[in-house]
Amino acid sequence: MDGAVILRADLNDFGEPRQISRALKALVEDGELIKFGYGVYVKAEKTPYSDKSIMIVPMAEACAEAFNR
Repeated sequence: MDGAVILRADLNDFGEPRQISRALKALVEDGELIKFGYGVYVKAEKTPYSDKSIMIVPMAEACAEAFNR
């Protein structure tokens, strides 16, 4: 998927809603995604300074991308 923002609606063709919810939850727990809002996720990466994940794009860019979709 292009871009840094993933909408839950983008994934509807990949399985049942409960399967998608479990997969998204696992990706958030693993630090691969950050839940940005209801049904909105942003790709993430691990920071070398701590165990936390950070968005791969600045907040303003993620907001603009989510709003434009």
